[in-house]
Amino acid sequence: MVIIENLIKAIFSALLGYLFGSFLPGYFLPLWFKKVDIRKLGDGNPGVLNVKRSIGIFPAILTAIYDVSKGFVSMILLKYLFNFPNFFVYLGGFSAVLGHKFPFYLGFRGGRGFATSLSLFIFLFFKLLIQNFASFQILQFFIFLIVYFLLLNTATHGVGDVFTITAFPIIALFMLINTKSLLDTIFLAILAGVISYEAVKNLLRDGFRFYTEKHTFWRILARPFALLFIPIYVFFSKFIVLLVIGGILGIFFLLDMLRILVRRMEDFFQLRGVKNFKIFKEKEVGRISSITNFLLGIFISFILFEKEIAFASLGFTSLGDMMAKWIGINFGKTKIFKNSEKTLEGSLGFFSMALVVSFFLWFKGMISLYVLLVGTIVAFIVEAIPNPIDDNFSVPIISGAVMEFIKKYF
Repeated sequence: MVIIENLIKAIFSALLGYLFGSFLPGYFLPLWFKKVDIRKLGDGNPGVLNVKRSIGIFPAILTAIYDVSKGFVSMILLKYLFNFPNFFVYLGGFSAVLGHKFPFYLGFRGGRGFATSLSLFIFLFFKLLIQNFASFQILQFFIFLIVYFLLLNTATHGVGDVFTITAFPIIALFMLINTKSLLDTIFLAILAGVISYEAVKNLLRDGFRFYTEKHTFWRILARPFALLFIPIYVFFSKFIVLLVIGGILGIFFLLDMLRILVRRMEDFFQLRGVKNFKIFKEKEVGRISSITNFLLGIFISFILFEKEIAFASLGFTSLGDMMAKWIGINFGKTKIFKNSEKTLEGSLGFFSMALVVSFFLWFKGMISLYVLLVGTIVAFIVEAIPNPIDDNFSVPIISGAVMEFIKKYF
């Protein structure tokens, strides 16, 4: 009976939220008052900005009020009128987002759901802040977000969507790590995913590129997954994480040796396989790949340094390099050195993400702030300065060594 009752509650919550969400004033108001289909005007989106540009300010205000509140209306009804548990309340809120994006009467092609998702995200974000953190911690977090925004805004010349696709997942991860409200943080993470997805669509529409070589795009996406070495270390042991990293390193080192020593193997790995997928980049022909250099640098870091220092080195390299590539490809204009491809914008992108890693480790009390800031600056310099050693190897080793030295002797 309990299962059936919960199933009925879930269906009711989803349906209620979906119905509230599927009503689009951005579609109906222009249709009722101007006899026009907003989907045929401007960018075709029945959202606030397109309504304002195409119809006027008053319909846009009404659209904004309802789009922002529809998720809350669903959740308030489920919480206070029907007295449903939080799971079903959040299900109703998310269903409002789905209803906005996929209204049945428009062939399941509606708006972006950005305003609805953002309002729910902000509400839940502040709820978690107030419930779980002291006022000085909240201040610290906002100072961090402001600094991160300013750095990234400078690097991207004011293109805000790059901040959006990174900041919202960062906030969700921060809450997941530092709060005990699992259901709240899961809902927050889902909303962050929706918001980031819409921001990615905006960037792609504007010609943003996430890669230099389409066939090795997976390598940039794989960078953040290297952070999984951290929970392996925490929940198992140093030996296990070294075994995992060493095993992956051994595989890629063997492949590199085969490519370098056997010409046919090099030709084979440069073939575009299934769906144009490749493991190695064209510029890595005849040389050790950046994957191997990265894994070797991290492997040595975990051997030589304290675990907290190794975590920082890993974060600097994996996330910093990813952001440096994204920013450098799309916004890199100012060459730091004449004979180098590195740009100031790309290096600022690296620095901004290294700062994120530092804040997380400092907030958890794992490393002193001054040690992390010095490590961040050293990693930034090593990444920016051209040298014959792959920075995927040099960044974790040099920044880690400096942090280890400062921690022990200062």
